[in-house]
Amino acid sequence: MAVALDARFYRTLPALEEVDEVEVDIAWFVYDLVPNPVQNVNVLTLDKTVYTKFEAALLAITHFEAGNEARFIQRISTKAEKARKAKDGDDLPERTLDPNL
Repeated sequence: MAVALDARFYRTLPALEEVDEVEVDIAWFVYDLVPNPVQNVNVLTLDKTVYTKFEAALLAITHFEAGNEARFIQRISTKAEKARKAKDGDDLPERTLDPNL
């Protein structure tokens, strides 16, 4: 199996355990856009090729460690409060009537 992907996206993935080319299940072709100032274009360039086993790559990509629970609850509560205020109009500036109108 072959997968082509952007270099910046690839760097967001967890470290993938690499194997020798003869053991490969998945070949990851990592591409980047490299500026060519002479021609004023970006050139799609193969940055690197990574060889992995399917199961090991799948587990690495889909396994997540839970973050700090208290921080998560605080962040989600803040977002919920902002959404509630927006729904109620509490986040809008107060309007005053100009008596001169």
